[in-house]
Amino acid sequence: MNKGFRWSILWAIALIVFAIAMPAGPWTIDDSVKRIAAEQAERFPPLVVVDGPVRSGLQDHGDFAPLAEPFARRVNGGFALGFSPLTRLLFELWYFGGEWLAKLFLLLIGLILWWVLARSGIEYGFLLLPLTFYSLVPWEHALAWLLSWGACWIILLRSEESKRESYLLAGIGLAFAAALRPETLLLAIGLIIYLFLGKRTGSAIALTTSFGFLTVVFALLFKLAADSAAVQISLNYSSLSFPTIIRSFPGKFYDLILSFSGNWMETLLHLLLLLIAAALILLAQRKKNQQLLFVGAALLAVSFLLFTFRLWSNALPPLYLLHSGSMLVALPWMLLLLLPPYRNRPAFWLGVTIMVIAILLAPLSQGVHWGPRLLLFAVPLFIIDLYRSDRAKGWLFNALLILTLAHTAGSGLLAYARASESSDHIRYVEPKLGGIVVCSTRSQCLNLAPLWNEREFFVASTPRELRQLLIEFRSIEVDTIWLHLDVFDPLYVKVFPDENPVVWPYRMTIVQSGKLYTTRWRLYELIMNRKDPRWGEILDTEAGYLMGEKRWEKAAELETEAVALLPGSAAIHSNCATALSALNQNDEAIVQARMALELDPELEEPALLLRHLRATQKSDSATPELLHNPDSIQARDPAP
Repeated sequence: MNKGFRWSILWAIALIVFAIAMPAGPWTIDDSVKRIAAEQAERFPPLVVVDGPVRSGLQDHGDFAPLAEPFARRVNGGFALGFSPLTRLLFELWYFGGEWLAKLFLLLIGLILWWVLARSGIEYGFLLLPLTFYSLVPWEHALAWLLSWGACWIILLRSEESKRESYLLAGIGLAFAAALRPETLLLAIGLIIYLFLGKRTGSAIALTTSFGFLTVVFALLFKLAADSAAVQISLNYSSLSFPTIIRSFPGKFYDLILSFSGNWMETLLHLLLLLIAAALILLAQRKKNQQLLFVGAALLAVSFLLFTFRLWSNALPPLYLLHSGSMLVALPWMLLLLLPPYRNRPAFWLGVTIMVIAILLAPLSQGVHWGPRLLLFAVPLFIIDLYRSDRAKGWLFNALLILTLAHTAGSGLLAYARASESSDHIRYVEPKLGGIVVCSTRSQCLNLAPLWNEREFFVASTPRELRQLLIEFRSIEVDTIWLHLDVFDPLYVKVFPDENPVVWPYRMTIVQSGKLYTTRWRLYELIMNRKDPRWGEILDTEAGYLMGEKRWEKAAELETEAVALLPGSAAIHSNCATALSALNQNDEAIVQARMALELDPELEEPALLLRHLRATQKSDSATPELLHNPDSIQARDPAP
């Protein structure tokens, strides 16, 4: 038993311990969307989250949506999620058995991959893939990686010993991998082209036949299954164009390959530390100089400690990964691939080619939703190149491998902290939330994915959006809502700074969740009190914005309601008259203008309007531009 295999056994044991200890909370928004796909989406057509009764009552059912691109698209009656039916089926199997079955599923993928790499003769390969095992990479990426490994191994390492049947099986594995993760198509096409260029026509035909046949079958199934795959592709690439691809490549290359931080100077410092350390260790290896080895190892340690300090000094450490989820952070051993010579390295050049194409086509580059896992499909080629070029030895390999494992352990701790925070959050807020929940961001709604079974979620990010949503709820006779906000979010206070129709009675709770880092949330239980006259002020405020946007019909509707609630307000009567006159409802406008003047004879706007309407009562003249000026409309909210 060699050293690499012994270390991989210890790593597999660590994986088992970590999987058991890992809380059940989601790690990324992606994980939350998967759970929604598994538990909420209808089977036929698949992956459509159907509107609930409250959303169905909104004037525009797609407003205030907790799901949006690139995760979902609005369709008639619901939201279509961008996942293939095969992925959806595996989601259901994963979540069907609860927390422990989900853990077992992840654990089995990792352990099978460890065994496959060991059987392939690359015992240390398991140590090179940290992202697969600490939840930064969702399980379908890891499973697609496992399914595609066989094709890479047969074509690039065992081509002379493999029979045609092996290539047929390799094509089947690639087809299933591509059904899980579409970027695997690039790997499959690259391998097929490599076989044809190498004049291994029979093998290429066998691989193409099985891969092509199953890919067509999956494509037809996806077509029959309400175009789930098409939704996935179009959501991610709807705004992509050739000029955009070329212009965005440098930025995406930086984010996906090099970035250590949102600050480019910090990234430059890390790159210098890594390159200088690698050069010193390589020189020490050649000269057998222990002092140089010590200095190089110290520089690697400084880079790791600096990164770890910056990560955990952030108030929300997972957000730091939005600008630090690069391949060089996750897999620093890939620096070994840059060493010459470069000839006779087909796996390396094939990997570089398809990775460059993947970066060109990537719709986004930042964040854990994309990050280095988007390029994980090419990593098998680089592991094979590392093995074939005999670079997996010596001081530099050991130093970079240790750095990789250190980043794995640190990121594993972060994944644990995030799962702990999210599971606490869900557990604490569940008994305090009712059936209609309003959040200030979509990420808050999605982080509460386990609570979607009996609740409807809405998003209102600004004071005006919250005011509009409350008005809609009032119109469909909603009695109580629950508002979920970050503890420092002033949204509620901005909308209702004084006494108002939804403040009393109410209940506000502060929830704190997490262990290694914490988050704090405010939960408001709001009673709508739909008949409270103070709703008139809220309706009038929103109507003022609508008139400023020339949306006269809706403004007139709200002003008419406001007048009924506050008949003693001259300002509201005046604003109602303005809205009605814009719709050429002059008789009604005259009535409202007169009532405004009866309540407050000093008002100028209704007097001007009344004089104009009387002069043009028999014509279809429009209201003067002066009266349509938003600045002339009273009772406007100063802080939208």
